[in-house]
Amino acid sequence: EGDGNLSHGDAAEAAGKWFAKVKGTNAQYTLKECIADYIQKVEMDNTPEAAKHTRMRLNKHIPLSTQNKLVSKLTTAEIKKWHRGMVKGENAEEKRKSKDSSNRTLSMLKAALNYAYELDIVGTPVWNKVKPHKGVKRGKKDSADLLTDRQVAALLKATSGGFYNLCKTAALTGARYGELCKANKKDFDPDGHTLTLRTLKGGGGEERIRHAELSDETVVFLKSITKDKMPNAPLLTKDDGERWGKSHQFRPWKLAVRTTAKNKDKADRAPAWAVFYDLRHYFISTALMEGVPINVVAENCGTSIKMIEETYAKASKAFKHDAFNRLGGKLG
Repeated sequence: EGDGNLSHGDAAEAAGKWFAKVKGTNAQYTLKECIADYIQKVEMDNTPEAAKHTRMRLNKHIPLSTQNKLVSKLTTAEIKKWHRGMVKGENAEEKRKSKDSSNRTLSMLKAALNYAYELDIVGTPVWNKVKPHKGVKRGKKDSADLLTDRQVAALLKATSGGFYNLCKTAALTGARYGELCKANKKDFDPDGHTLTLRTLKGGGGEERIRHAELSDETVVFLKSITKDKMPNAPLLTKDDGERWGKSHQFRPWKLAVRTTAKNKDKADRAPAWAVFYDLRHYFISTALMEGVPINVVAENCGTSIKMIEETYAKASKAFKHDAFNRLGGKLG
C-alpha cells in the first residue's frame, strides 16, 4: 500500500526510480548530481575544507551547461575536448601551470564519476579513456632553480610602488605571500628587530604565530614604508592603499618577469618559471649560503629542517663544500 502520502501507483513509480538508480539504469542522473554526491563523500571521508575545495574547483572549471548533462550521455570525445579547452597561457610556463591545473580538475571529475560507477548508478566509464597531460609537473627545487642576486635585483628594478615594497619585503624576510598580506604595522617591532607573522597550520584553521628576526637593512626599509601608518593599518598595501589579497600578486609579477626579459645581459633576466614564492626560496638559500645554521633558518621562516634539507639539498651541499674549502685553506 501507499505510505499515507503516496498512492500505490506513485509509490511504485518512486520505488522504480530508486531501484533504477542503484542498479545502474538511472538515465536521468546528471553530472551535477554526480558531483554533489561525490562532494558529500569527500566531506564524510576527509574534511569540510577538502569538500569545499573540491566543490569550488569543479564548479569553477565545469560549465553549468555541462553539469546539467546526463552522465549516461557523456562521451570520451566530449570530456577530452573540455580537458584540452582548459589549457591557456601566453608562454610555456603559463601553459604548463594551466595543464597541471586541468589535470587536477580532471582527476577530481574522474573520482566523482568513478564513485557513481562503484555505486552502480552509472554504466560504462568512458571518462577513464581520457588521459592527463604529460610532463607538466615541476620538479623539486635544486640549486639550478634558485634565483640569483642579479635576477632578484632585476625583478625589483622592474617593479614600483606598493608591489616593489611587497617584493622587497619578501626577499628580505623569506615570508610567505599570505603572511605578508595579513601583517599590520603593529606586527613590526623595530626595536626588537622582529616581524610577527601568522599562517594557518595544515589548512585546519589553527593559526601559527612566529616572530621573524630582521636584519638591520630590513628594519630600516620597513621603517621607511610604515612611518606614517597607524598600528592597525596593513604593513604592505597596493598603490590604492588597500591590503594585498589572494592572487593580487600574479599579474604584476608576470609583468616584472616579462620586463626583465628585455635586459641585454642574460644574467639580469628572470627565468620564465619564476613565481613570487621564489623570493622565499631566494631568502632561505641565501641564508644557508651565508652560513646561518639550518635550524635558525627553519625557525625564522616557519618551516622544518627536513623540508629545507629536501628542497635545498644541492644548495646545502654547495655551501658545505665551500665551507670545507675555506677550512682547508686555513689549515693548509
